[in-house]
Amino acid sequence: MKKGSGHTQGTVRVGGRVTPEINTEIDGLAKELSISKTAVMSLIIHTGYNAISRLVRPEDFLDYKKMTAAFQDAGIDFEKALEE
Repeated sequence: MKKGSGHTQGTVRVGGRVTPEINTEIDGLAKELSISKTAVMSLIIHTGYNAISRLVRPEDFLDYKKMTAAFQDAGIDFEKALEE
């Protein structure tokens, strides 16, 4: 496993394969966003990882204090709703 250096310090390189069509789309996205293909791949990996993690372990991402506050701000009595 190759470790990053400089601005990539603390990162590791990963590899994978995609179809030629997806590769073309990634290249286009990199050009559209004016960022490197590596940066696009990092965004894709982080976004996909976060989405899958939320599906598999939602309890790790729920902040019940913030949720309760949001319900209260919306005028919903969260605790009363749970009792019903």
